[in-house]
Amino acid sequence: MLKTQWLSILLTLCLSTVSGASFAKKYKCGCIDMVIPSGTDAGKSFKEVFENSSEVRDKFGNVECVKSEMFKQPGQSSVSIQEKNVKIYIEGKYQVRTDKQKQDNDMEIRFRPRNGKCMELIGGKYRGKRWQGAWCNRDKYKEQGGFAIKTNDGSMLTAHTALAVDVTGPNRYAAAIHWQWSKGNQKWLMTAACLENK
Repeated sequence: MLKTQWLSILLTLCLSTVSGASFAKKYKCGCIDMVIPSGTDAGKSFKEVFENSSEVRDKFGNVECVKSEMFKQPGQSSVSIQEKNVKIYIEGKYQVRTDKQKQDNDMEIRFRPRNGKCMELIGGKYRGKRWQGAWCNRDKYKEQGGFAIKTNDGSMLTAHTALAVDVTGPNRYAAAIHWQWSKGNQKWLMTAACLENK
């Protein structure tokens, strides 16, 4: 596959339901641990291409695949990424989506505040505000569904999910999930889940 097909997670991480745009400069990611099978980057690791792409850096920001959060295959284990004040968690069963599931609202992401903070709002770029309130429990995740997978530039090969969570402060964290279309089994596979690094 072409490099741009693997790296099309370039997106605007602001929500129409929340005032102010947020362009993240650095992201921590849980990335797929695989070698790209074909195209100009064949034989290179997804991590190597993803982290060193000038296209990603210029339009998205700097990304880092966290070594402890690399995963072999979507659906086999959970992936979580945490920052100073918030943590996101994606169960394996939500890392593989069919075309029909891509249109449904059943994809769930878990959120948990850290560092004694509270979450106040969770939203998705394509379906707006998903939840608002006060979640201060640092021992239990806030489970939230209804996130959309958006195909990039009409391509059937790549897509992304854009979301954000507001933590008391106020402090907004943007996040993105990158999806890769698998023609062989007709499914969308999660290849990276990223959280803004602050």
